[in-house]
Amino acid sequence: MPGEDPAAYEDLRQGLHQSYLPVNEAELILVDQIAANAWRLMRAQRVETAFLAKLTEGAQDPDAALAEAFLEKPKELARMHRYVAAAQNAYYKAITQLSKLQKERAATEADEIGFVSYPHLSASIVGPKIENSDTAPASSRQTGPAQPLSIGGPASPAPNPRTACSF
Repeated sequence: MPGEDPAAYEDLRQGLHQSYLPVNEAELILVDQIAANAWRLMRAQRVETAFLAKLTEGAQDPDAALAEAFLEKPKELARMHRYVAAAQNAYYKAITQLSKLQKERAATEADEIGFVSYPHLSASIVGPKIENSDTAPASSRQTGPAQPLSIGGPASPAPNPRTACSF
């Protein structure tokens, strides 16, 4: 559209692709729809701003001028409202559809692999906490040569996954 920056639109589209990381054609189409609808919504908001500025142009009290416009030009204001609402609805509908599709894909992939990842537990089962020698109690500081860690042995008991994570 004249007056709009195609490079800015492409930056928006690429940023959305980087954010949503589509992996198939359906997801690619929905991300492109999100970009197009976001662009339309931003345009609708600019048009709405210009429309309201025109209605209140030259008024000493812009709020009173806008109130008068609501009374004298209800059809024009309703049309503007529908224009903005349609852009918002299309934008959020595409986001909702993409979210649903990506959740379904993730569930299918988890079923195919046979497990579900629990990233919030991984930090708690890495191993024992290693204290800085400056802050550790003197009784726990090592004074001799370093000893190898025994994985799963007495120095590092296997964590219980049910109690390993505190929420």
